[in-house]
Amino acid sequence: MLKTPTIACVLMAAALATACGADEHSDGEPRSARTDTTRASNDSTARESLQAERTHANFQCDSADANRPDKPRQEEVGGTIPPAVPRRTCTLPQRGCVAAPGNESVVIPPAPGVAISGVTKTSIDVAYDLGSDLGDCQPSRLRVTVHTTISGLPPFGDDYPVPGQNGTLRIEVTQLPGDIDYGPPDILVVSSATEEGLTSEAARVRLPSPGGERRLSDVQVRRIETRREACRADIDDRTSCEMGGLHPVSGPVTEATTADLTRSVRDSLEAYGGFPILHLKCFNGTRCDAAFTVSSHRLEMSYRIQALKSVATCWELTAFRVTRPVPELGNFAAPLPSRGCVDR
Repeated sequence: MLKTPTIACVLMAAALATACGADEHSDGEPRSARTDTTRASNDSTARESLQAERTHANFQCDSADANRPDKPRQEEVGGTIPPAVPRRTCTLPQRGCVAAPGNESVVIPPAPGVAISGVTKTSIDVAYDLGSDLGDCQPSRLRVTVHTTISGLPPFGDDYPVPGQNGTLRIEVTQLPGDIDYGPPDILVVSSATEEGLTSEAARVRLPSPGGERRLSDVQVRRIETRREACRADIDDRTSCEMGGLHPVSGPVTEATTADLTRSVRDSLEAYGGFPILHLKCFNGTRCDAAFTVSSHRLEMSYRIQALKSVATCWELTAFRVTRPVPELGNFAAPLPSRGCVDR
């Protein structure tokens, strides 16, 4: 849902619109080709002159900062290896529309210029510059997500209207679910979108720590990693775990009947190829309880699912509990429904 801008800034909080089962803003998406071939968009001199041309009171970005390479990551978080961590704290605005990946007849906005102007424990101030020469792909809103990568949990964010080519946004920091201190968010991802829903590539920047707050200590990091390892859900212990996800979620699945949602979750579990299902029932569009047969033993699980923010009939697993473990069988992974969509 679009938020209403205030006089000088916009208060924000959460989103990354994607189709079910696909992440249209993933860092692995192909780079777009520029439609204005007379200008070399990758030429650092051209970008520096454009930046200088469009610099305003709230937007300051040094080209040396903007061109810092990302830091690759090898460690697994929430079952996947996260994308590389950006070292830059700003990106430069671009000139001209670009061709959409896989369809050069469609033009989309370029990635916006983004600069972090302030960070506190409760908010993030961002200056933006949409770019220039955007007559055929003029953005009407920015799509922003805030990531705390060590958590493995979904990001928060939202779409926000932009009244002009440049301005400022204030993002309200959202508390992550659970009782674990994951430290401050570390990555901000911003893309621009047109009224027709055509979305630019994402600008990714590093978030500095808020004033007076330190990053997690090595001991805290190891404790989180140990808990994440337990979240792999061996069935021989009572485990409770918050799950990461590819897509922002919005709450209970309200666009489906209980029977249809139960059927969709069952399909996901059966596709997982795990243990025979004895019983499965969903409640209030947000909780599903299941029982399985495991080598003549009974295993019971409880799942928390939520609707995808971008597709109300699709859902994703956000937490699970092993409510009745099988102590005799260690190192067996619990059956988990990952995500699915309800047929209508």
